[in-house]
Amino acid sequence: ILFIIASTCLKSMSTLAHDIGCLYPEEMPGPFTARAEAAASLSSYAIRNKMETPIIVYLAHIATECQSNCIAYHDDTALSTITMKRPPFSTPSKHFNSWSRALCMMQCHASTYD
Repeated sequence: ILFIIASTCLKSMSTLAHDIGCLYPEEMPGPFTARAEAAASLSSYAIRNKMETPIIVYLAHIATECQSNCIAYHDDTALSTITMKRPPFSTPSKHFNSWSRALCMMQCHASTYD
């Protein structure tokens, strides 16, 4: 599911380059279910590939950064966890919702594991 959502977003972003937002795939589950399925998928990927503890810890930190910073990009008051300032850009206010945040997190996770 992570690949389907991320690839759909990336395709839609290339056609809508003027808009930072993302189109929601029709088969996308609710944001909490999508986040849980993505986390389970990433965990099983790590187990199947027998990743060592330092890599798992690193990926956990990156996943936390993905989640926190996606909230900052999809909110008008949240700060970047890296700079502790507002991010240099944010999505249009119509994308200040949990579905957009979930897609952002999955795109970030997909690029981390790529």
